[in-house]
Amino acid sequence: MNQASHLPLKKWTEVTTTKAFVGVSAHWIRNAWEHTFAVLNCEEFSGKHTGENMAAKFESVLNEWNIPKESVHVVIRDNAANTVKAFECAALSSFGCSLHTLQLAINDRIFNQKSVSDALAVCRRLVGHFIRETLRCLR
Repeated sequence: MNQASHLPLKKWTEVTTTKAFVGVSAHWIRNAWEHTFAVLNCEEFSGKHTGENMAAKFESVLNEWNIPKESVHVVIRDNAANTVKAFECAALSSFGCSLHTLQLAINDRIFNQKSVSDALAVCRRLVGHFIRETLRCLR
């Protein structure tokens, strides 16, 4: 990878379980400014999501792919405190994803409206009812 490379770290939870996942993808620019990317890792992330544990996971992905830290130009991450801490622990340059920041700002504005929060509460109760019924049927 060249100087224009960056590695996004993504984490999410599977909707129907409490399993957490982590994904790492690499993006870089080839000759003639061709954007290239590859998914390096996507797996279940067990244990506490501390900065230290997340840093260890990220570093293990780099090791598996034989990517030296010096080759990582920047990591794009979410704005959670534990994620910020992870890249401080890993001694890697990182910054928050601008789209994630925009999403948080929009969500704050929308969900602070009482009519929206009331409608969402009704929807959550309705979805919760059907999820519980589905789980009962699976037993």
